[in-house]
Amino acid sequence: MATALKAKVQSTDNPWNTLTLKYGNNRGKLFTEEEDRFLVCMTNELGYGNWDDLKREVRRAPDFRFETRALTLSPNPNPEPQPKP
Repeated sequence: MATALKAKVQSTDNPWNTLTLKYGNNRGKLFTEEEDRFLVCMTNELGYGNWDDLKREVRRAPDFRFETRALTLSPNPNPEPQPKP
């Protein structure tokens, strides 16, 4: 797996910005494409299997911090039901 990861990251000159990922039909909506790119590149940099180090880097990354914060905010936590037209 580490060899395949390294080959994928090295397939482009600037993987942090231009790496393309093929999701197939089962692409979830947990992470954005930019966040997926970060996870792939950082996993390659830290070494496949160093999950505690990866968690630390995710916590340090400003993009992930914003997303986590944004997901916890709700403009109206108890919206009124809208009448059907």
